[in-house]
Amino acid sequence: MKIYILTYTFKTFFSLNKRHSGIDAAALAQFEILTELGHDVRLFHAQGELNKKYNNIDYFIDYKVQNTKDYARKNKSSMETKMINSIKEFEPDILI
Repeated sequence: MKIYILTYTFKTFFSLNKRHSGIDAAALAQFEILTELGHDVRLFHAQGELNKKYNNIDYFIDYKVQNTKDYARKNKSSMETKMINSIKEFEPDILI
């Protein structure tokens, strides 16, 4: 099954070493477990570095900016477009 996981906000940096919230940790756990179960899984985060460790990560930027919230506000439309195009290209059976 093709599964696409969306993070809950564009305003945080999804780090490999530090989680902003339990929601981020849960999204990553879902990604790992569903992948281990043999599903074709992709995850989108707007700002983060998960792509440095995992395959099938879609992202807007993979470096940390000084103020992630301001960056997200200024680039929201572009981030949404990137996310929507990634979903369309992948054609998932399920969005989480």
